Order: sequence, then C-alpha cells, then structure tokens
Amino acid sequence: RALAIGPTVLLLDEATSALDIETTLAAEGLIDSWQRGQIDERACVWVSHDTAQSERVAQRTLHIEAGRLQGETS
Repeated sequence: RALAIGPTVLLLDEATSALDIETTLAAEGLIDSWQRGQIDERACVWVSHDTAQSERVAQRTLHIEAGRLQGETS
C-alpha cells in the first residue's frame, strides 16, 4: 500500500518480520524494483534484526548497540 502513493522515500521498520520466507523474498523484490524502477532517485531506510535480510537488500548497513550508532559494516 505504501508504494501506491508514489513516495520517494520509504521508512520500513521490520516490514517483513511476520512473513514466511517466500513472501519475504517477494516483498524484498518488490521494494528493490520500486527503488530501481524510475529515473528519479528513491531511498529506503530499512530497520531489520535479520542479518541475512540485511545482506540481501542493503547497499549500506549501520548498527546500533547500546543506543549508539556503531558505524557502517558493509
């Protein structure tokens, strides 16, 4: 639904946490297509506790530990 209004930025907080792996992968693909599908620039900030998901979808990864930003890891 969030993509229907044509945003230029998405903020996703555990967007796929309640989904099975097949649906999670489909959602990741949809968001990737949205981000790369237009000439204009689009951004996505994706909060996830799933390291494997971060590795699949992230171009840049930041970690927060004990309330502090720990820096880029990828």
